[in-house]
Amino acid sequence: MKAGNISRAGSSGFTIVEIMIFLAVSGLLFTMALLQMQGNQEKTEFSIGLGTITTELQSDISDVATGNYKIPDPSMNCTESPSGGRAYLKPSGGPGLGANPVCIIIGEAITFIPPTSSNNNYQYSVLPIIGYNYKYGYETSATNPDLQVSTNLEQSEPVTAPWLATFTQLPYGISVASMKYKVRSGTKPFKVLGVLTDYNGYISHTDLLKSNSQYVRLAPIVGSQTTPPSVANTVSLVNGLTDSCAKLNYTCQAGLPPTDLAPIDPSGGVLICLNSGTTNESALINIGGNNSGSLIATTRYSSKGCSGA
Repeated sequence: MKAGNISRAGSSGFTIVEIMIFLAVSGLLFTMALLQMQGNQEKTEFSIGLGTITTELQSDISDVATGNYKIPDPSMNCTESPSGGRAYLKPSGGPGLGANPVCIIIGEAITFIPPTSSNNNYQYSVLPIIGYNYKYGYETSATNPDLQVSTNLEQSEPVTAPWLATFTQLPYGISVASMKYKVRSGTKPFKVLGVLTDYNGYISHTDLLKSNSQYVRLAPIVGSQTTPPSVANTVSLVNGLTDSCAKLNYTCQAGLPPTDLAPIDPSGGVLICLNSGTTNESALINIGGNNSGSLIATTRYSSKGCSGA
């Protein structure tokens, strides 16, 4: 009997209950490992996407500093308005801005365009801002021509056109939670980030105003917070810029009350909050501040909306 009992125990296998428990635990461990791997991948995707956007911003700011602009049609034409006011822009038929005695690129307008019925992702849009080389009426003056070069936003009379826009899709479903500029009294929303030349002089009448000032000015453009960002809206805002309060160092907009004007080069810089499309994270991109128009810093948050920023 004793030997028989030993033989029966040795030949027995796992019970169905034991097998089910083993499979359940194994499945749970596999699921946990898969979720961990998936979570790490999603965080990695957000990191990659954030790096792509930050690099794009830094590149566009550097373009303004060096004069290396992206123009869809290099043969675009820019002519002076015969009745005064902003220049006329045409997609082609001109010598290009580099050989154009009338106009020069004075900066870029950066806009984050939300998803539409035809596009499910946010888009990063850049529009070159074009202005007069010379104060209106002096482009052919033979009397002290160097003294007539545009030296501020009012004299340049900034203008842009929708066909000049370039687009980059934000990767991995990243979205924009907010865009604000920071001053001592706190933060206030804005819609378009203007990156402008600082009008750091010119070389001669022949060389015109320099496009490579090596320093940029951040100009938050407020606009209506109830109107969704779009290329058409950005064109309207840029073409509505004035310099009537440049001495106060503000970005002026036609029809906007003084209380709603955004300062040029705000003391705390501009803050762009991005939400991850795959995790519960967010990241705050801080551009400028402390008189630096090109410094970019990034802070990660473990919740949406850059909580506390």
